Parts: sequence; C-alpha cells; structure tokens
Amino acid sequence: MSKCQEISIATMPESELPDELHLPDGGYVCEILHIYNDIEKKCYHVRFDIYEGYYAEYFHHYGDDGDTIIVRYDSHFLIEFADFITALAHSNSDFKFKQNNEGWHYEWSIGLVIEEKDNGVDFKGNPTTRYEVTRITTADNIRNGNFTFQGNEQG
Repeated sequence: MSKCQEISIATMPESELPDELHLPDGGYVCEILHIYNDIEKKCYHVRFDIYEGYYAEYFHHYGDDGDTIIVRYDSHFLIEFADFITALAHSNSDFKFKQNNEGWHYEWSIGLVIEEKDNGVDFKGNPTTRYEVTRITTADNIRNGNFTFQGNEQG
C-alpha cells in the first residue's frame, strides 16, 4: 500500500472518487511496480504509479494500474540509463543494480516529472493528450522542489 498524505485519492472510498481527474504537470514521487527487461530491444519497461501526495495511486484509479516508461540501455542511451540507475540508488538505500531484472525489488521510489503533451487527434478529429515523463530524478529532489520542467525552471 502506498505511503500517502491523509487526504489523497488513494485513501478516498471508490464511491467518492471523481469520474475524471486531471493530473497537473509536476514533480511526483513515484513507486516502481514492475520492471520487464526486453533484451531484444535493449530496454526496461518500468511500470510505476504516484506514491506520495494527493495524487498517490493516480494511475491505479485513472489509468491502467500504473503507467510505463521505457529506459533504454543500448550504447546510444547510456547517459539516460546511468541517470535512471543513479536516481534509483540515491532514492533507495537498499538499491543494488542487477543486469537481469529477476529478483529486483519493485517497491523502490523515484522522482519523475510528468507533463501533459499533445497526442494528435482521435478518430473524430478531437485533440487528445497523453502524460509523458520528461525528467527522472531522485525522490528527494521532487520533495524539495528541485526539478525542472521541459524548458521551464521549477523550485
């Protein structure tokens, strides 16, 4: 169960949850729920949900039991992969990297900056949006407001 503030969507009875709830652009302390190693594509599929604050368990209630980021580890993405591993290590004292994801502990926290982005139009021509992780950082950086949006300073 998530560590939540007293008032959050995670602690509300299902009957009191709004039918729709917009997730504002922001920094969120998230929990990793599952990691799948796609060896052929040289990437990890990292399923997460918001862990702290009012929006804790947002994707569980308004999505697909979590959202997913892809963390590539081939030679073109080594800096991004190192940033991901560093953020995990600095956010979780018990973190130990294992190349094969079997046995990974999936209750680690991590800081993610999530922004709503245009996603084109649906089949009826209506504009659509999607949530995108634009930064990966430590959980403490998010808690302290020390993060940036894509192109804008925050905190």
